[in-house]
Amino acid sequence: GPAASLYGNAAGGVLHFETRAPAEVPFRPELFTLSGSDGLLQLRGTASGSSAGVGYLVSAARVTYDGFRRNPGPDEDGTYGGARRNSVNATLHLPGGPGRLRATVNWVDLAAENPGSLSQTLLDEGDRQAFTGNVNQRTRKDVQQTQLGVSWDGPLGTARAEFAGYGQLRTVDNPIPSDIVFVDRTALGGRALMEVGGEPGGVPVAVGGGLELDVQRDDRQNYRNAQGERGELRLDQFERVRGAGAFGYVRAAVMPQADVTAGVRYDHFDFSVTDRFVSGTDPDDSGARTMDAVSPSVGVTVRPLDRIELFGTVATSFETPTTTELANRPDGAGGFNPALQPTRGTTLEAGLRAVLTVPVSLEVTAHRTSLRDELVPFEVPDVPGRTFFSNAGRSTHRGVEVALNAVGPSGLSGRAAVSWLDARFREYSRGGNTFDGNRIPGMAPRTVDAVVRWGPGLWFVEARGQHRGAVPVDDGNTAEADAYNLLDLRGGTRPLRMGGFDVAPVAGINNVLDTQYVASVAVNAFGGRFFEPGPARSFYLGIRAGGGAR
Repeated sequence: GPAASLYGNAAGGVLHFETRAPAEVPFRPELFTLSGSDGLLQLRGTASGSSAGVGYLVSAARVTYDGFRRNPGPDEDGTYGGARRNSVNATLHLPGGPGRLRATVNWVDLAAENPGSLSQTLLDEGDRQAFTGNVNQRTRKDVQQTQLGVSWDGPLGTARAEFAGYGQLRTVDNPIPSDIVFVDRTALGGRALMEVGGEPGGVPVAVGGGLELDVQRDDRQNYRNAQGERGELRLDQFERVRGAGAFGYVRAAVMPQADVTAGVRYDHFDFSVTDRFVSGTDPDDSGARTMDAVSPSVGVTVRPLDRIELFGTVATSFETPTTTELANRPDGAGGFNPALQPTRGTTLEAGLRAVLTVPVSLEVTAHRTSLRDELVPFEVPDVPGRTFFSNAGRSTHRGVEVALNAVGPSGLSGRAAVSWLDARFREYSRGGNTFDGNRIPGMAPRTVDAVVRWGPGLWFVEARGQHRGAVPVDDGNTAEADAYNLLDLRGGTRPLRMGGFDVAPVAGINNVLDTQYVASVAVNAFGGRFFEPGPARSFYLGIRAGGGAR
């Protein structure tokens, strides 16, 4: 909707997350540990507190997991698909004149094996095996990333202001079946926003605008994958992206029961690449691409009754390909794919939010998105396991979403979300084949997620049911991942005061019915290897302990 005007590239909508605020006591330690099936182990420690207007929160965590995909090698035992993740996150809140200054730093070190997708034949064997080719080539992804962000928000004269800056260092070592991809990335960016308010003619109005600048530099090499070791160099290039955005918005309460929000944004991106892998038989593929767009949007909210809110939006969106999507060229050349275009979309959305009774709320939304040049992944026979991208001429996504929340007596509560989606190509041809009217692969036509929780006292139990409809897996709609239903159970207690600590144990069972299902799909995978199985029935047990004053 209109809020997407604030965030630009790829922001067809907004999910807003904020780091948890520091505890409002001088010092509060927290410890959490969880152990489960398939070698799952989570450890996390947090220290948090506030004093004299200064707040801090520091958290360190480690997660290890053996995975559940059986290693199919004749001389191998155990599984292939394990993962390890170490992370540190810290945030600091400081008074900054009339406003608030926040600094956040996070570091993550991730190593994960990639067991690969399976054909229908291998999937039907039911042993959730890893794909032999992936095991032999030791496919995996190792990522190290450090990110720092600083922001200030508060009054500036008669206006409200926000200023933010960030920097990021990231390295990726990614052996796929055919190649080993290595990327060393540096990114920097800044953002400024100002908003003023008033009541001209007695109508409350807020007007805001801002600027963004971003720079990204990728040092990319591809090597032949020699059973997990680097073979000969196949690609060596330096990639740069410079982005600039300007946006403005207005919010007005045109009537006591009606608000209007409108926004417009302009984005401009310069992509350039320097090819350093040049020889007598390999030409210089250096080049540049420019992509830009103006994205307007408008939304209206009307409250005809105290407990009913009607809303509607018309919003446009703009999504450039990533540098990885541009660098992956089916012809094996270096540089950037000159044919790959950004996706542009227009979304119409309308719905209602209602409080049926004080403990029951309902939200219903109908939406239609028309896309031009939607990015579609595919693979080619010569390079199996590597994903390339093309543009669909035109496509349409139509759907309805319903969300229901209810709170009953004796600690009984529930929520349910149901969605129906009809996503289809309208104009799309590739490789001499026409896919007009086909369902877009990778998208479930219906999903249901429902949770019921009962906790009359110190303890609680919770049941979660999930349904996912059959998912098409290729542009031709010749195959699909079967529909499935899952049931998860968990239970525990509310925090119990024990020796100055709040202690809360939790235990659960995932996939209680031990359902065989496809957790994700590889769209348009070569050789029909579309399917990645989900885990079998699994168990976990954890405990959380927090010290200090409540």
